[in-house]
Amino acid sequence: MPIDDYHTEIIIVHFKLSEDAKDVEQVEDPPVQFMASQVLPDGEYAMDTFFSHDKMAWETQGALFDRTREHIGESDRGIIMFRKMLKEQIEVVQNGGDPRGLVFDPDKNVCIELAGWQHEEDLRTGSYWADGIAEKRPKDEIFDHRHEQVEVPFGAARPRPKTDG
Repeated sequence: MPIDDYHTEIIIVHFKLSEDAKDVEQVEDPPVQFMASQVLPDGEYAMDTFFSHDKMAWETQGALFDRTREHIGESDRGIIMFRKMLKEQIEVVQNGGDPRGLVFDPDKNVCIELAGWQHEEDLRTGSYWADGIAEKRPKDEIFDHRHEQVEVPFGAARPRPKTDG
């Protein structure tokens, strides 16, 4: 979140269902975990987790970027779509409407769990689905025809899987 015109504070919130999936009393001062620096002694970024990649991308952009000098290409389709949707939804609110994504019906306002979409630590430890409370649902049960899944090309950010032979 922005803390001034040149800096942001990165806050990540994780949610885990209670053992019986019921509401629990909220503590006044919830536990906070501060992430270790992702910068190695040689000044390079550790690139061994999803978070470290994000942190490197955030921090190496500099304080402000002049978007008029940006070169958006076909691989940035998601950014273009997001900015268009954000602008449209701002206009909806400016005209007195409710933006997309608000759910007023408590029976429909539930946590959506998607099969295969897990935090790295949960994947390593197997802790996320261990309690069996959250029902994993295929993506096609959640998203409609407007959803587009973009394949990340093989490269530094997505190494090719090792094969025998």
